[in-house]
Amino acid sequence: MAERTERVQSDWGRKLSRCCRFRQRIVLELMGLLAIIFCYMTRICLSHAITVLVIKQTNASNNSLNITDCCPRDENFNEPSGTYNWSEILQGFILSSFFIGYFVAQLPGVILTNRFGGKWIITAGMFFSGLSSVVSPLVIKSYGPYAFIIMRIVMGLGQGLTFPALSGIIDSWIPPSERGTMGAFIICGGMLGSFAGNIFSGILLDRCHWSFVFIAFGVLSLIWCIFFIFLCYSYPETHPYITTNELNYLYNEMGDLGRREKPPVPWKEILSSGAIWPLIFAQFAHDWAMSLIVSDLPKYFSHILGIGVFNNGIYTSVLFIPFAISAIIFGFIGDCLILRELMEVTTVRKLMTVIAAWGGGAFIIGASYGNCYRTIVIALFMLSMFYMGSYYTGIKLVPMDFSPNNAGSVAAIVNSIGTIAAFLAPTTTGFIVSNSIMWHWRLSFWLAFGLLFFNGFIFLLWGTAEVQPYDEPEKKQAQ
Repeated sequence: MAERTERVQSDWGRKLSRCCRFRQRIVLELMGLLAIIFCYMTRICLSHAITVLVIKQTNASNNSLNITDCCPRDENFNEPSGTYNWSEILQGFILSSFFIGYFVAQLPGVILTNRFGGKWIITAGMFFSGLSSVVSPLVIKSYGPYAFIIMRIVMGLGQGLTFPALSGIIDSWIPPSERGTMGAFIICGGMLGSFAGNIFSGILLDRCHWSFVFIAFGVLSLIWCIFFIFLCYSYPETHPYITTNELNYLYNEMGDLGRREKPPVPWKEILSSGAIWPLIFAQFAHDWAMSLIVSDLPKYFSHILGIGVFNNGIYTSVLFIPFAISAIIFGFIGDCLILRELMEVTTVRKLMTVIAAWGGGAFIIGASYGNCYRTIVIALFMLSMFYMGSYYTGIKLVPMDFSPNNAGSVAAIVNSIGTIAAFLAPTTTGFIVSNSIMWHWRLSFWLAFGLLFFNGFIFLLWGTAEVQPYDEPEKKQAQ
């Protein structure tokens, strides 16, 4: 393919391209990684902040199973703490309200990105996500929990726009030969953001007023927006100071580098395909379990095990270390099995999904029977997260297997429905554990296990990774 040399570049852009020798697609990848990290940090911090925001709920009965009365507390554990008398049910709804906005924004994010490009959609999403976090302390103090719920919904809307738009801009910038590595690099942002959000929430809550957590993480997102506006653009063709060498390389690899008119998304065909529903069931169970761990585990550590905010941040953050390690290990194993033709793609996706669902669920239940033995409980939760890391070689890759041409749209549908589980998990847990009794929490963990086991079984029986007919309708018509 001939080099693309006809592009007209402004004088200032030409001069700046001589000074800025960084490859602009690498800059985009770094900004994408930071975007996901900051999104997870603003999302996760509430799970820790709520343990010091709310007056601890005590159980009036003398039930011997009330482990709150027998687990030893950390030396720096102050109880009762907090200012706000929010019930467990209200807390559950506050924790889950983020996912209302996240659910609503998924499909609009795909449509807006296809129409206008990713830059300003991502910027708007990150801006509203950061702003809603910054103003949350003022909203809580002045207007109460229901106004705070609105702020969490706004944050969900912002992040619901950000993730599909980020996928779209990567599709416009990263050649297919680099997408595997670069995509894995950006996906790590979720794990890094979870780790950083947990550990820094614990540190800041231990040493500062609780409002500082919301403000600090939100400000990071707002600062990110400023850099992103000046550094990143929706398409290589519109980037004012990209080097000619990089532009020619991308043109040779990808062809047209401007806004491309994409064919209409076959929404009806995707939803009417029987293959997508086992995937949706498996994603529902995954999101339920992950939401329970991310949103409610800090409360379990605080209310049941008596862990102070500083140690709480450390213990919850270390859970994501085995999760990240296993995602890499199982990814390598899965690729080897496929490349060496030891297993078909569908078999690998089923195997990894079942390992994640059944292995992860079993160790969640085991942890719930660890009673006050913190080391055992945390070790079992770490094993649970280790096994759940294999989801990234299982159901997480199936949308790309189904339809490379519509992978973003398939993923948006699956994630949207999965988001319902992420909303329901904290809300349901709030109803179940209304008195912070150990066996109530155990019941919540059993519910997560049941969903993981049952929906994993459904995917094992009827799941598939075969390319679907709607991926290339021209071939279907020709047959």
